[in-house]
Amino acid sequence: MHFLRRIDAKLGRIDSMPDAVDAMLERTSRLGDEYEHRVLERYRQGYSVMEIARTERMTRAAL
Repeated sequence: MHFLRRIDAKLGRIDSMPDAVDAMLERTSRLGDEYEHRVLERYRQGYSVMEIARTERMTRAAL
C-alpha cells in the first residue's frame, strides 16, 4: 500500500508524505561506509591505489 501511495504522490494525485526513518538502514549504511574506509586505508598502505573523485550528481555528464 505504501508503494502505491508513493506512486500517487509522484503523479500528483495526493500530497507527498515524508519517508519514515529506517534506523536499521542508516546503521547498516554507516557501518558499510566505515568498513570501506578501513579497507581503502589498508590498500593505500600496501598497494598503489588509483582513486577517482566522486561526483556530486549522478548524471551522464558528471560521470
